[in-house]
Amino acid sequence: MSEDLLNEQEAINSIYGEHTFGRSGDQGSTDYFLVVPCHNIKLRLCVPFCYPEEKPQILGIETAGDRLQKGHATTILACAREALSRVFSHGVVCMFDLLQELDVDNGKTSLPNHTHGLSHLDAESAADVDNGTQLNENSQGFVELSTDPPPQWFVSSTVTMKKSVFVARACPVTAPLQAKAALDHLVAKDKRVAKATHNITAYRICKASRSTTGAASTKLIYQDCDDDGETNAGSRLLHLLLAMDVWDVLVVVTRWYGGVQLGPDRFKMISQVAREAVVEGGWLRGGGRKSAKA
Repeated sequence: MSEDLLNEQEAINSIYGEHTFGRSGDQGSTDYFLVVPCHNIKLRLCVPFCYPEEKPQILGIETAGDRLQKGHATTILACAREALSRVFSHGVVCMFDLLQELDVDNGKTSLPNHTHGLSHLDAESAADVDNGTQLNENSQGFVELSTDPPPQWFVSSTVTMKKSVFVARACPVTAPLQAKAALDHLVAKDKRVAKATHNITAYRICKASRSTTGAASTKLIYQDCDDDGETNAGSRLLHLLLAMDVWDVLVVVTRWYGGVQLGPDRFKMISQVAREAVVEGGWLRGGGRKSAKA
């Protein structure tokens, strides 16, 4: 199994749940399965050894839910084959995009979206705040987040396509509340970001839990994303962080809409600038961390 395929498999199973995507046969087999969660259908695939250079094939349906309406499975199979033709591009993994396309057809999104403008939190929720985020109580008795010193952002180059403008920022974070505070700070301090059409976000955090009994500490994993109105963009951004295997990072991709719809190309732009910001910050394995530019 190629590294690209292995990373994609791990990413899909992390987002959708275990046993969503995997090999059906022996280690040297090209037989794979892909479960479409929103339809409760398991597709049978042939994934060539040279994938993603060569297009995979959807061979048929392995299993389908008992409660599906007659003919529904056949319809989904046809939709899946059509979607695969749309999303496949030589040299780029596409199984996650295929699932996203099928989710869109069903009128669903894969991951819950959360508003990023959260400024009031109760004290219990705030107990997990790490370094760099402070809690203040306002006159109404609510707990508010503040960042001092301000977040350190690594900024990508600005990319323009058909008058839409994209730029990404990456920031180190060690707790979910710190990620929320960093985003709130960015929106509050940068008027152009505040007026943008979309601020798409995703973060991944891994930290050791504190043990009071002397037992070995365990890892706590936090990850979340927000489309901010750009349907499915947040989950795709989170998928990118999973595929890159990066931790303790918040990524914000800002888009100013130029009046021309980009279709699937907008996801390529989002991934391009996000990857650049993550690489610039040195989150990749062995890359080390740099000092932020802005």
